[in-house]
Amino acid sequence: MTNAERIRLSIEGKWRRKQVNTCLIAWGAVLAGLLVICLFSALCTGGGLGIAMEIFLILAASFSAVFIPLVLYYVNRLRGLFRDCKAYELYDAVLDHPGTSWVYRGAVYYTVSFVTNDGEQVRMDTMPLWTGSVFADNPLEKYNNKRIDLLYDREGYRVIVLGLHNR
Repeated sequence: MTNAERIRLSIEGKWRRKQVNTCLIAWGAVLAGLLVICLFSALCTGGGLGIAMEIFLILAASFSAVFIPLVLYYVNRLRGLFRDCKAYELYDAVLDHPGTSWVYRGAVYYTVSFVTNDGEQVRMDTMPLWTGSVFADNPLEKYNNKRIDLLYDREGYRVIVLGLHNR
């Protein structure tokens, strides 16, 4: 399996795709709501459908101008996982040093330690991918104190969590 395939199937890759999809769904829902409101107001007030569509287009363009940069930010973060895929090396570590994230409320990151192939001791923080929530994609109970696989980029000093250790 190539590193690109590993990243695509990793829990971090799934988490990033979920962020992009959530933004796109919210954007579509707001635009659909605006369209329904404009059409409903045109029908109820007896106003012209053309005026309602112009208002919808103005509102949709205004909302999109604010929302598209957010979507592009998350798409860029997802694409960033796949930059320099060949530089990553596969390692495993134990998730036994949790910490709470101040950026993503309620999320937990882990500090992982592992030894590289040339004997270098590495200690890094993962992304905050876990939570104690009932509906969590990555519950703490499933991952806490478990061995995971990860990819490490020595030059970029980056670690990507693949999932539970299965070798």
